[in-house]
Order: sequence, then structure tokens, then C-alpha cells
Amino acid sequence: ALRKDIALPFEKTRLKIGDSLIPAGVVFPAQETKLNGQTIAWSRIIFAGGSHVLTGEDLFRKLQGFHDQQISWVRGRVTRAQPVFSLYSGMLLGYRESTATPGMLVTSGVKSLTAALGNTSYRTKTGAFTPTTTALIKAINGAGMVLAEGIVVAEGIVIAEGIVLAEGIVVAEGIVVAEGIVMAEGIVMAEGIVISESGQTITSSASEWTLWGE
Repeated sequence: ALRKDIALPFEKTRLKIGDSLIPAGVVFPAQETKLNGQTIAWSRIIFAGGSHVLTGEDLFRKLQGFHDQQISWVRGRVTRAQPVFSLYSGMLLGYRESTATPGMLVTSGVKSLTAALGNTSYRTKTGAFTPTTTALIKAINGAGMVLAEGIVVAEGIVIAEGIVLAEGIVVAEGIVVAEGIVMAEGIVMAEGIVISESGQTITSSASEWTLWGE
């Protein structure tokens, strides 16, 4: 069972980012569900911000910054949408969007599976198209990277492990992946063309842009 006070509007709750969602003395439940006599394992995996695949018990044990209903996290940017109500009727008129205040989006200890799932490809069923069962097996076998510093937002820009992730830029095991262009050790790869530090162009057989990968 979860704590009863987490159902309040986010801005009114007394909980802080990273606080336990499990009441004191309550054991974290078995990560499975029994249905019609069958035991079904939980996926334990979520998509966050449109391009991040996260897992780990801390993801479900602790209050995360992206739980805030007013937060909009899209890839490398985060905004806050505040409702605007009519002074006369009290009806909702719309939302006022602003840059999100600095804070923690994902707490430390959560594991990122983004790089471990590989390039996003429907044909090869990798990346965002990885079957849940495959992703679960990878998570159980220890794949992924634990976010020692978590993921934070500063001036609306997402920062993970001290590295800025903005405009679709993702860092995977030391390799920067930006809008399908991979930059690693002075080598740039874009749509099957490799350009080395010397400026020499080498044609590659790659047929797909790399969104995530190694």
C-alpha cells in the first residue's frame, strides 16, 4: 500500500522529492501479479520525457520530480503548465506555460536503460521498440546505468550525471547522440556518412539514423 498523503495536489503535499512512497513498516510488495492462476512479472520499466527508459526499485519507492502533474518533460526540456481559472465562474480557461524551476526530476539510484536497449529501430525491435519482456530480462540481468546524481532540471534544461541533455541530445556510455548524429572521439556520423577529424569523408552502409546507442 502507498502512503495516503501522496494523493494531494503536488504543490500542497508535505512530501519532498526522494521521500518514500511506502508507509513506515510496510514491506515493498512482490514485483508480480497473480492473474487467473498465472504469475505475471511487473515490467518495472517506464518511459520518461519521451526518450528516457528508466527502471529500478527506487523509481517506484521514492517520490520523483516528474510526478508533478504540472510538469511537462519532453526530451531535453522541462516546462511548467499552471492552470488559469476565470475569476467569475471558476471555470478553467487554459494554462500558462513557464520554464520549470530548478529541481530534481529523477532521484539518484534510479537506473537508465536507454543506452542498453540500443538504437531505436522498428525493424530490429530495439530502442523504443524493444519488447517489454526483452527489456525486463535486460534489467533483471543488470543492464543499464545507475544514475548516481539522478536527473535534474536547471533553467528548463535537463541535466543527467552532470551532462546537459538539450534539444534531443542524449549521452550513452560516453558517446553523444544528437538528432541522429553520433559524435565519438572526434568522429561524426550522419546518415551513413562518417567524417573523421582530418575531414576525410568515408561512406558507410548505415541506413538508419542513430537516436540512442553505443
